[in-house]
Formats: sequence, C-alpha cells, structure tokens
Amino acid sequence: MKISQATKNSLMKDKYFWYILRVKGGKEKQTIAKIQELAKERDYQKNILEFRFLPQKKKEKNLLPGGYIFLSCYPSSELVRIIYSVPEVISFLNHKKNSEILPEPLSSQASNDLLNLFHNTELLGGAQKKGSDFQIGDLVKISQGSFANCQGRITDINKQKKIVTLNVNFFGRLTSLDVAIENCLHIN
Repeated sequence: MKISQATKNSLMKDKYFWYILRVKGGKEKQTIAKIQELAKERDYQKNILEFRFLPQKKKEKNLLPGGYIFLSCYPSSELVRIIYSVPEVISFLNHKKNSEILPEPLSSQASNDLLNLFHNTELLGGAQKKGSDFQIGDLVKISQGSFANCQGRITDINKQKKIVTLNVNFFGRLTSLDVAIENCLHIN
C-alpha cells in the first residue's frame, strides 16, 4: 500500500492516530475482540493503542448511530489487511476496501472533538454524564440540532430538566439558548 503525503506528514509528528471504522451495527464489541485476536496472532497488537465506541440503547437518543468504532493505531498495510479480514468490518471511513493507499487519519481537530465526545459520555451504557459535570462558566459546543457546532458559555444549569442555558454569539450579540445537556460537549 502507498502512503499519501498527508499520512506521511502525520506519521512524522506522532506514532498513533485516530481512525473511524464502519462495522455492522450492534457488533462493535465482537468486532473489536476479533480484530484484537487477529492482531495478536500476527504480532500486530503493538500497533493498536485503543478502541472506543458508543454503545447503543434502544430507549435513548444517542449522539452517534451504531456501527462505528474509533480506533487509535499506528497504520501499516498488514494491520489494514487484518482489520479488513474481519467480516463485520465494512470499511474505514472515507477509504475503499481494496485501495492501495492507507486510510487517512482523523484531523487533529476531529480527534480532539472525538476525545471530548468520549470525555463527556459514559462509555458503559452510553448515557450522558450528569449535569453536575458541567459548571456555570464552562465553554461548551453544541453537538446536534439547529445550533450544532455553535459554542457558548454556560450561564445556568437546570439539573431536573437536564437543560443548560448558554450565551452564544450570533452576529456580534450574545443570545441565550436553552440546550439539552446531552447535546453539549466540553471545550478545553
């Protein structure tokens, strides 16, 4: 497999990068176990730093649909082949299965957004952390809805309704918005 210039530049900065795998929904845990087993058999487990995914609950609204695994790894042609050999793996995001080029890692900004998402979400059960994790004055980003990607500071927290009030800058004026806590991500 060939390595694109963007990937070469990334490899020079660090060893491990975040990738998104599309997999059969509801099979995330089994897929991770199979990838780990095959990587261990072929002595590539050192190339994988960690896996993450958001478990799906039928009764809860989730930030992301099922069928995605977030993978931090050091890319190599053999590791990509190992991952694609698992039947539940559909593809790396934005990568063709039989491509001769390694998949592109997530950008630094996308990686930071991803880590913030996991920081603000309990991985066991996929439920959002309680409002007590947010404090007045925290800078947050709205993750979904009409105001997705807008940033603002928390001015009020209603723990019973699970809503925060944010001051968001629209056209040079601060505007108050009420946003569900599960739609807010901490910004560092």
